[in-house]
Amino acid sequence: MKTIIRKLSGEEFLFNDLEVIKILCIIFIFLSLFFAFFDIEVFILNLLLLFLTLLFIKDRSLLKLITLILLIYSVNNALQYYLQIDASIYKPIYSDETFFYKVYRLNSFSFEQVFNSVGDSSSPLIIYVMSTISLFVETLGGNVSILFLKQIIISISVINIIFVYKIINFYFNKNDSFKLALIYSLLSFQFVISTLLLRDQFVALSFSMFFYLYLKENSWKPLLFMILIIVASFFMRYQTGLFLIVFLLGYMFNFLRVKALFFFLLVFSIVLYFKISWIIGYLSPKIEGYSNLVHLQAAPDSLGRVLYDLPYGLNYLVLSFFSQIQPFPVWAILNNSSMNFIFKISYILSSVFWYFVFMSLLFGILRYKLLFNLDKKLLTLLLISFLYIALASSMASDIRRLYIVYPIFFLSSSYSYIFLIKRKKNYMFFAVLSYLFLIFVYLLLKLLVF
Repeated sequence: MKTIIRKLSGEEFLFNDLEVIKILCIIFIFLSLFFAFFDIEVFILNLLLLFLTLLFIKDRSLLKLITLILLIYSVNNALQYYLQIDASIYKPIYSDETFFYKVYRLNSFSFEQVFNSVGDSSSPLIIYVMSTISLFVETLGGNVSILFLKQIIISISVINIIFVYKIINFYFNKNDSFKLALIYSLLSFQFVISTLLLRDQFVALSFSMFFYLYLKENSWKPLLFMILIIVASFFMRYQTGLFLIVFLLGYMFNFLRVKALFFFLLVFSIVLYFKISWIIGYLSPKIEGYSNLVHLQAAPDSLGRVLYDLPYGLNYLVLSFFSQIQPFPVWAILNNSSMNFIFKISYILSSVFWYFVFMSLLFGILRYKLLFNLDKKLLTLLLISFLYIALASSMASDIRRLYIVYPIFFLSSSYSYIFLIKRKKNYMFFAVLSYLFLIFVYLLLKLLVF
């Protein structure tokens, strides 16, 4: 698929890019000054992030995108942080946030504690990085607050958006890439998860970097960096690091034209190195545990339990589709007492938005032969991403596990919607109607079966 230059709209900005960037920087600095009254460390971190952004990013479209995203994400992070405080105590949205905060803080007193903590952790690299930052701040006499740590996660999210933009830019011009990356940043689950004190943004960043290298060029040059990313991913979340090897093998076999013998030796070496029996022994209880947990946590009268109890094979296919419309129905998230109002609204908007993204992808595949229009690189990434969704959905359909491959889905869906779907109004009507139909079926089942 050739890079296609096409504008999504003919509208022009009132200001040029440089003026917009200046305005955004001024607003960001003033907001950071406001945060300084509550947390001086966050203020210093914000200034550092802004300085590094202006120093290293030369692409004006990307610079405009990142300053805007940094501003919006930082405000969203601060608002959600204060909304989660009850009686001077921060209440985490996910219980894992408490674990990571305690580990980061407890290990911020000495390097010995940092090194001792990573041995028994499933995310040693992330814990080491965050704990080292905490130690550095404590050494300088600063205070490592929850808001400060969450702002570091925001910076990781922003870096992730940089690579999402670059991935999109392989197939669209800079103006379109800016718009699409902005849409993805604000309406997808990337926005929702950016405020959580979890490892998910680190894992998502490793996947986005890998996808960028995958799409960049057909040569041995990016191969070393891909391998380094895989190694790093193993120390973030072992299962996702293991799956990156599948992407790597697809790259080597299809685009470097590796001979069959060498390919066989490569696979054999990897399997031998990681000891297949140990891998199976390690993953089997986790897969079984996730599956049992999903089954047990689903209420007996819930749609999730009904789908899980479908005939074997069919249940995983349906669960894979169901994972792309989570939460369903959308109002189910309103019952979660641990989430603040902004988080709930963001989650609902992302869920509805992603349904249209996924339907555009399916519409392109089934109606407009999308798979035959994509180039070999993107097609391979898309097919392997579908495989990842199927496997991950069989264990747990948590968006936090799934969204790491969403940049590929979004890119393919955008291509389908912009270049293949000619009657866009008809498609939108069909998508809205199908969503309402699913809600009707759910309510009917709720009435008759549950």
